[in-house]
Amino acid sequence: MKTVHTKKELEAAVKAGTREIEVRGNLAKAIHERRATRKKVGIGAAILAVGGIAAAPFTGGASLVATGPSFATILAVSIGAGLLVAIREGYEEIDFEITTQGARLRLRKKGKA
Repeated sequence: MKTVHTKKELEAAVKAGTREIEVRGNLAKAIHERRATRKKVGIGAAILAVGGIAAAPFTGGASLVATGPSFATILAVSIGAGLLVAIREGYEEIDFEITTQGARLRLRKKGKA
């Protein structure tokens, strides 16, 4: 198991195909929260996009312009969209906990026991 504390260390571990990764600190909390809210954000973005498209005839297309930046803002995360996709597609969350020593997230490469 590889323990990481920074985005750079996590990127290296994912790129190397590390079987199990333990993420510590604020990075662990941020990844866990992003994974947990992914569905909610996806649903919210879809509703926002549909609303912007539906309002287009009444706003002269201005709502379409407003919809684009809002969706982009949702996707712009400090961790990096590419890294999040790599984690989501390649790793499953084993457990997450917050203790007095900070947050800890364990990830396991999908398809491996």
